[in-house]
Amino acid sequence: MNEKLKQLVELRNELVHHFLSRFALNSETSCREAISYLSTAASTIKSNRDTLISLLTAFEEAKSRFLEFFDSPAGKSFYCYGIIPGEPIDNWETTTIIQQLKFAESSIAKDGWAQLNEAIHSIGQRWPGLSPKLYGCSSWREVIHRSQLFEVDKRPSPSGVLTWYRSR
Repeated sequence: MNEKLKQLVELRNELVHHFLSRFALNSETSCREAISYLSTAASTIKSNRDTLISLLTAFEEAKSRFLEFFDSPAGKSFYCYGIIPGEPIDNWETTTIIQQLKFAESSIAKDGWAQLNEAIHSIGQRWPGLSPKLYGCSSWREVIHRSQLFEVDKRPSPSGVLTWYRSR
């Protein structure tokens, strides 16, 4: 497209600045050459115009589809949670659930480790609808395991075993 636009600018400059010096227009032969040149120029302009119209039409169609997608449940899920329901998660790092686990970790970590139940509570206050089920997981521990982005440490406590995690 850049080449086509460059060609149009060069053609415009040729027509505006050099046409009369190139074609004297004082003889029938010179007039025929000028008409032939202008006919070729008109074809070039029409071809480039048609290309631009096609490109703009494609952009408008893409914009409509983009907006349609973002208005759909899948689009809203992608926007809010970083996933499309039913699709495999290719990049856990960019998902909302991982971003929130990392944010909670940085907020509540003790000696570099965050207690998972505290993190879940903290995340629930900020993102009440965020759930491991959105990501095809049955628990937060499964999210941590499947993402492979965290280390896990199970520690005994008076109420049982607590899960702690930290980023790798």
